Amino acid sequence: MRLLVGILIGKLVILILKITGRGSGTALPGLILEKLKLNIIPDAINKINNRIIITGTNGKTTTQTLLSHFLDSENAKVFVNSSGSNLRRGIASQIITSFSLFGGNEFDFGIFEIEEATFPKIVDALQPQVVIITNFFRDQLDAYGEISRTRNHVLNGLKNIKGLVKIVYNDDDPQIKILLSELRARTSPAKLSNYEFYPVKVTGLEQEIEYEGVEDINSDFEKNKINSRPVTLVDIVKINSKLQPILNIDQKEYVLTIPGKSSAFSAGFAMATLNAVEAKYSHQYISSKFETAKPAFGRGEIILANGINWQFFLVKNPVGFDLTLNLLREIDTKKYNIVILINDRIADGRDVSWLWDSKIEKLLELNIAQISLCGIRAKDMHLRLKYACIDNSLIKTYNSYKELKTNIENGIDEVTVIATYTAMNEFRNYLLALKETIPKARQNSK
Repeated sequence: MRLLVGILIGKLVILILKITGRGSGTALPGLILEKLKLNIIPDAINKINNRIIITGTNGKTTTQTLLSHFLDSENAKVFVNSSGSNLRRGIASQIITSFSLFGGNEFDFGIFEIEEATFPKIVDALQPQVVIITNFFRDQLDAYGEISRTRNHVLNGLKNIKGLVKIVYNDDDPQIKILLSELRARTSPAKLSNYEFYPVKVTGLEQEIEYEGVEDINSDFEKNKINSRPVTLVDIVKINSKLQPILNIDQKEYVLTIPGKSSAFSAGFAMATLNAVEAKYSHQYISSKFETAKPAFGRGEIILANGINWQFFLVKNPVGFDLTLNLLREIDTKKYNIVILINDRIADGRDVSWLWDSKIEKLLELNIAQISLCGIRAKDMHLRLKYACIDNSLIKTYNSYKELKTNIENGIDEVTVIATYTAMNEFRNYLLALKETIPKARQNSK
């Protein structure tokens, strides 16, 4: 009855928002239920059989997108918090949106993308059977602080999970090894049996990712992998002309249509999770899912507007910026038209000093036609480019997205957009609002 009443009230709020032209309101319906003390999450969670949480600094959204694509089939129904709202009110709002009017839904899987600081606050409500830990990198110091603090958030969350939990993790990241060593050290032998570990290793990225190995790792870590399952080994064979990785996983080759070498980790996490939830699929099924996967919002996706392919890459910290530039370097013959959009809103992080920790000098290795800058901190980006010794004649700074788009040279077919979250969202929505489409003949040729 509580779930029924909550969904009815929530859907009424959404309807009123739409009628008044205020949009769907990502978290407002859930906030109203909080004020009314209507906690619908426990009742809804009981209708989701397998609950999976994804946390970590980078790669959460791509992992959620790929895993939901794998699990979504004729025989399985998947719930995701795709709005990106990961507080209790946000998840409640997603339940209101995803469940039918009378709350009679049953989901086979629920995949929740949760920020590290939120993880210990919400894990008691979700009580997941699987937790995926992607990595720990220095990220938005004004929001998260040092890595040790971020790591402790996840540690506290893992300790609060009741019952058996299967932990899928990046076995290449020393910070995660520190976390798991601390978890084992602080957990009684009886409770330690409640954890199962599913390591994922990726070869082919060793020279591109600089992990934050600040602290010494327990030398006995490798020897004390209690309840550890076989490693899911992902080997990056090569990157094709579309910047998509060719992967060898468990001695089988796959083409992943999501751009970037780092997406190989998401592929490994997805495959390890399939093993953890004991989902049995044929090689043909898995291969088709790899080949039909689409990039998540702003993670290599392409928008066609005004006859131009605008390809978006989200950056929010040094490692993300570095990996994006590494990816562009894979095609050394291509002449790039690059747009860089930097904002400093709360969702981006107020402190943009991370731009100075990013290896912007890698742009010198690209064949660049022009670099266009916009966003609240465009001038800061321009200064960073100056100190990277980028030819100033290639750089143009604009005061608005309209001005930027208008001045993009005629005859350009492709533009690479590198942007922080809110800037990406704003420019992406601006392009979509134009409602311009590429001619059919030209579209078929791409």
